[in-house]
Amino acid sequence: MSEPSFHLADLGDRRVLTVGARRAPLYFPFKEERARLFLDPLLRYLRGRGARDLSVLEVGASFGHMTEYLAEQPEIAEIHCFDTDPAFVDIVRAKVEEQDLRAVKEVRLFGNDETRRLPWPDGRFDLVLVVGVVEHLPPRNRRAQVDEYYRVLAPGGHIAILDTPNRLFPLETHSIGLPLVQWLPPRLAYAYARLARPRKFEAVRTVRAGETRRSRNACPRRAGAISRT
Repeated sequence: MSEPSFHLADLGDRRVLTVGARRAPLYFPFKEERARLFLDPLLRYLRGRGARDLSVLEVGASFGHMTEYLAEQPEIAEIHCFDTDPAFVDIVRAKVEEQDLRAVKEVRLFGNDETRRLPWPDGRFDLVLVVGVVEHLPPRNRRAQVDEYYRVLAPGGHIAILDTPNRLFPLETHSIGLPLVQWLPPRLAYAYARLARPRKFEAVRTVRAGETRRSRNACPRRAGAISRT
């Protein structure tokens, strides 16, 4: 299989990455807003403790906004990152190449099963960064996957699990911003979300088990799932 082509365009106030024939998401605002929001307090904490020459594992690199920001920090000696989405891995690899992010040593693609036994040895990393990941892990594998983050963490190292919502907090802040919605059964949550956020959910509808894309223009999913048309 041939490698996809990449092109990075600097438009001044933003940068646009094209992977093959597809335009990747605009990631410049994410780097400046989300990366700064989550990583600056962490970096200040580490600097206050004299951290330097840190070896970092980034879990779930997404399209590289955190990766790029980390690579610019003087305390970071090396970054190893991975994702389970091939498109994200292609995007981050392109950024590493085109922006010459020398601190990034590898960007790996793993299947879900591989994330339950990471290939690095015990205590390999000074910092393990997990931003907006844990809530997406399958419940049946979540404990094994999170245990791996701690296994590869060096003694005295730091793990940062950030941007993961607390389901016990009454206001859902991760996606639609409605109170109590995360405590409802899927169909009630969907009805509530569509009523309270009609513009956001006007193209989303529930799909009954066994229905096909042909019958409802949606992939078959379990009862209570949602599909965007």
